[in-house]
Parts: sequence; C-alpha cells; structure tokens
Amino acid sequence: MITPEKKIRSLSFIIAFLLITNIVMLLFFVFSKPAASAPPSKDENLVATFLQNEMGFDEQQMALYQKVRKNDFDKARPSFKALKNSKDSFYLFIYNNDIPDSVIKNSASVIGKNQVIVDTKMLEHFRNVRKICMPQQLPKFDSLFKNIISKITSGRKKRSDNK
Repeated sequence: MITPEKKIRSLSFIIAFLLITNIVMLLFFVFSKPAASAPPSKDENLVATFLQNEMGFDEQQMALYQKVRKNDFDKARPSFKALKNSKDSFYLFIYNNDIPDSVIKNSASVIGKNQVIVDTKMLEHFRNVRKICMPQQLPKFDSLFKNIISKITSGRKKRSDNK
C-alpha cells in the first residue's frame, strides 16, 4: 500500500514535471522564429514579370501587353462588379427563410448570366495576350495556359509563384 508521503511525493514530482514542461514549451514558442512563410505578394505586375521572364516578351511586346491589359480590364471591371453584386444579393437570402424558390432561382440565374459575361471577357483578354506572342512563343504560351486554365477551373485557390 502506498503511504500518504509517497503519494504526496509522486504528485509533487508529476506537478513539477508538468510545470517544467510547460515552461519549456512557452520558451520554445516565445523565442522560436516563425518559418519564412510570407504570403505571396499581390504584385499587379506578376503576370507582366512572368511574360517577360518566362515567355521572353521584349519591350515592345510588354508595352503592348500593358495597353491590352488596361483596355481589357477597364472594359471588364463593370462585369466583375455586377457579378460580385449579384452574388452578394444572392447570399443575403440566408437571413430570410420566407424567400420563394422562384426568387432564389432567378437570382442564381442572374449570377450565371454575369459569370458568362465575365468568362467571355476573360477569354477575349487571353486571346488578346496570345496575339502578342511571336510564333516561336506560342507553343510555350499554349502549354502554360493549359496549366493555368486547369488551376482556374479546379476550384482550388492555390497560389504559386508562377501564377
């Protein structure tokens, strides 16, 4: 049978062990440096840098790309806003259980129509960028574009350095 003195000694040892372990863990978390996992930068020129470094666009192509990019996105901006607004309106239905299914379906249909417009404008933009490529750059562009499209359509929001 364990005597009360041995119980106290055992419990004291366990408490001391746990206290030391907690202090060591606290020191570890306080003084350890976090891994260098900075979020990817939102460099607006990321695509331009990619086109220049990976695709070999020259200065004339880069100037043309910047014009195309500005023009295409200026035209597409209202469509992106309309898509965002239609989704925002749609998801506000979560707060009201009395919305008829017909209204929900109609609102979802508006989202679909806006998405078609956005996707059509993006296709036009990609075609415009492809037109800038020299004939020898087209195979590489087409190959890389297939990878980009598969990432876009997969539904995952992974960002890579080559985005």
